[in-house]
Amino acid sequence: MRTVRSMLAAAGAAVALALSACGGGEGVPDGAAAPSGLVLLDTARTVRAIIGTAGGTVSATAADGRVYTLSVPAGALAANTEITATPVISMGGAPLSAGVKGAVRFGPSGLGFGHAATLRIEGAATTVTTGKRRLGYVRSDDGTALEFVLVELVGNALEIRVSHFSDVVVTDASPDEVNAIPPAPISDPVLAMRDAAVRGFRDNPDDDMAMLAQLHDQMLLPLLTRAEALVNVPFPDSFHESVAATFAEWVRLVDIVIGFGGRADRLGDRMAQSRARAGGILRGQVEVGRTACLAPPPITTVQIFGLNNALWAQKVAQLNGLDAADLGLDADTVARRMNDCARVAFVPRPAPTFEVGRPVSLDSRLELIYAGAPNTSGLTGLFGFDVTVSSGDAAVASPQGTSNNQDEYTTVVTPRVANPLFDVRGCLLTFLSNFASVPSVMCGTHTVGGSTAIVLSGELRFSEVSADSTQSLMYRLRVRLEADGSLTVLEATGQESIQLTFRTQCFKASENRNVEVTTFETTTATVTSGRIVPASPGNLSPIIELLGSRVTSLGRLSGLPDCSVVTSEDRRELVRVIGPTRIERDERGPTAIVFGALGRLVRE
Repeated sequence: MRTVRSMLAAAGAAVALALSACGGGEGVPDGAAAPSGLVLLDTARTVRAIIGTAGGTVSATAADGRVYTLSVPAGALAANTEITATPVISMGGAPLSAGVKGAVRFGPSGLGFGHAATLRIEGAATTVTTGKRRLGYVRSDDGTALEFVLVELVGNALEIRVSHFSDVVVTDASPDEVNAIPPAPISDPVLAMRDAAVRGFRDNPDDDMAMLAQLHDQMLLPLLTRAEALVNVPFPDSFHESVAATFAEWVRLVDIVIGFGGRADRLGDRMAQSRARAGGILRGQVEVGRTACLAPPPITTVQIFGLNNALWAQKVAQLNGLDAADLGLDADTVARRMNDCARVAFVPRPAPTFEVGRPVSLDSRLELIYAGAPNTSGLTGLFGFDVTVSSGDAAVASPQGTSNNQDEYTTVVTPRVANPLFDVRGCLLTFLSNFASVPSVMCGTHTVGGSTAIVLSGELRFSEVSADSTQSLMYRLRVRLEADGSLTVLEATGQESIQLTFRTQCFKASENRNVEVTTFETTTATVTSGRIVPASPGNLSPIIELLGSRVTSLGRLSGLPDCSVVTSEDRRELVRVIGPTRIERDERGPTAIVFGALGRLVRE
């Protein structure tokens, strides 16, 4: 994986070299617009921005007030790239130029994104010419290549998905005008589906739903079938990502058509089945990677690439709306399963000396520990970590960044209090098929500075059902345990429920005798706060009192209409006492407070 990080660095250098050779066009001396082929550019309003793997935005404002904002998602670029945005004054003899409602040229020309960016145009006309429909297209600088894209109306702005550069245009055109432009060969299935959708849309729900069903059957299904045949093949590639992205694009097209008045049920079970298949493909890759990662030591490329395989699949699921719990691709499920293989840890190191108002370096070092090989220090720098440093007690100069080749991260902090507390979170990076590194779901946290107090939290539960009673309770607690053993309740919420049934006698007036009836007593309670009762001679350790309110109801479940048993209610303050049975510790201090069968609070 060191070679992967080197490839990323090389890619960044290549982009920088390419940028030095191209640009957005030469301006004229007086700052007026300069021609570029058939396109007239407002180069005086060109805006530049450096965008990297974390994503970002670039925004340009045209002379007429229209604002063009490109939002690039995380993972779309593999390295820092200078992106330019230049408003277009006129399209000259470009296709469909008569109805242009907005146009902008992006650079560098030909730049592609691993995941589509979004162009938002504010201030453009949103009405549509009678007999035509709103559409967009992406066009190369020289006009030799053109791909249609859908345009969405979001509030008062227009939005377009952009997968590559350069000219992006919004216009009005009739179906005949669109189809008069012959389609160019498109190898990317996502782009091909977008182009086909624009050419096939008629703004008629029945026709458009039929067209979407055709796109699904002819363009998406063959990809899913091919990918399923490769589900057990390890190591990610662009094809798997393309299949997930094509599914996501088809879903987006369906959402747009439904917005025009269509009905998704006209697609039958295509949506549910394809979602399950696309999710199954990525879930299979998680399992392939997990199996490889669990291979016994020594740690080689088998475990290393297996781990990345699983984390990559979850990230692809997230980027394409497939990271759902029912598919087994949500962050919690994948992180929990991969924790059997490896985990992120922080290497202990002394905290710096803090003084109010004095800047000081805060250093962190992370490591990846494989379950089968606890000593894995020789694997330093293979993946890298995305690190976040946060504090309410100090200013942090660089709150987020990437670790170096020694898995270290340093930032400068300026304390505002004498004993500041810092929360540091590190997430292992995973690599997409375009070599972009993005944070995975495998993360670790630790704290630096602050007091020696430890915060523990969790849920305590109990339930019991018998022939004549049903009891259940659930408390959510968060407490602070000080170095001297004293406790403070930071948060306490929850519910209780107890229902008792019993037989009793009541007088039946019509028969002048007592009869047996079944009655119930139900108590429901809500916990809203908690407090500590300190240790005392009769109480050797502190206990927790939970406070709230309770309602007890008494009534008849069955019996005779003229029986004198009636329903009543009693409302009182709730005071519930619970006491810890033991405290578990490790080398860092307390790890859990155990409350017997109720459960435990664990260190945050």
